[in-house]
Amino acid sequence: MIFMTTRKGSNRSNRTTRSNSDCVVVKGGRENNRNKRRRTTASKSTVDEESNSTIDATVVGAQNPYIEKESNELPTPLELSKELCKIVDTDRYSRQECLCALENLNNWTLTEDPDFFKWFDIHAGAVKVLDFLTETMKDPECVGVVRFKCIENAAYVITGFCYQGEKGVNKDITTKIATTLVNYDGINTLIKASEEYTGEDVRQLEAVHSVWLALRNIAAKKDVMVDVINTDQAIALFDAGIDVISQLKSVDGSTAAKILLQVFSVLKYIILDNYISKEYFQDEQIFSKCLEVFKNGETRTCGYEILLEYATRFFRSCHQKDLLDQSSDYEMLLPLLVICLKTFSSNHRIQRISITLLCGACDMVHGRKIVERSGVMEPLAALLASSNIRETVKNRVRATIHYISAP
Repeated sequence: MIFMTTRKGSNRSNRTTRSNSDCVVVKGGRENNRNKRRRTTASKSTVDEESNSTIDATVVGAQNPYIEKESNELPTPLELSKELCKIVDTDRYSRQECLCALENLNNWTLTEDPDFFKWFDIHAGAVKVLDFLTETMKDPECVGVVRFKCIENAAYVITGFCYQGEKGVNKDITTKIATTLVNYDGINTLIKASEEYTGEDVRQLEAVHSVWLALRNIAAKKDVMVDVINTDQAIALFDAGIDVISQLKSVDGSTAAKILLQVFSVLKYIILDNYISKEYFQDEQIFSKCLEVFKNGETRTCGYEILLEYATRFFRSCHQKDLLDQSSDYEMLLPLLVICLKTFSSNHRIQRISITLLCGACDMVHGRKIVERSGVMEPLAALLASSNIRETVKNRVRATIHYISAP
């Protein structure tokens, strides 16, 4: 693992614009209740804020599966203080009481109530949750299912308190909470929690998923990524994400796919905020490691399309930041672009990104015959014949075909 105090060849001032919003978000109805601290939880659906489209909760949900979906009144500030004490005063409270307290906290975050989030911050809730997570991982007697449930519940609480809410209602307070988490070594603590994974056990995978949901909601906050997280933290987080990709590249199942798409999102944010230099990217062979996930694409049965969508977003960020090798990286990418355009042409986000990357490949790959032999001409021709493609997109496709086939 390489830690860099300065980035070779990076330029933090040359930032690619990105939205300062959480990627994992939930939306739902709100009650008109004058006593905000007595709001009850509302039904939620998971939404991807980048594309403004609803996503199946089995693919990218931020909700804790262990929480009962009953409406709970929010606590008073004093009651919240007492609840937070349960997760750090292990001499007085049992582990089961700690878990119940975390479940309550997670359930209450679903209200998106600004006053509740404010009191959580005032009572140093973020610090207490990180302390619980740290003590859990240090405890040799906390093992097996219980250990991973503790990690999962704590990470879900962090996820909830780093979500800025519908229409950004909690943007300022969640940025403050995320800042506290980072300053209290929360990035490193969550990385250690992710590293608890030792195999394909479902309980472990679910815990890792919750950890990367939390990391993703932190990384999605541009103010935190630019002004709070330092280079060493960003590089450590990037390396941890690459390690997870290497671990899960051959693991099938919806949970593994959910983890990978969270990881690709975190990596994308780190790249867009200019923490990764081309020298580092190439020396560590980052691109080839990421493409390993898709070498056995035909055997990955769960969540493949949504995973591919998030991965191509990451690849596009690499292209935008000029991190790819002028020829070899784009040649490695061509087979995946063929799959994208041939199999998922109806997914307009995958289609749009794939065409952008293909145009980049045509500019960089030495020899048009290499591009032609990749098999990309067939799906491009199919796009031209499609009635569901906008004329502006077809013009780009025509130009690409002309470039490839020109003598």
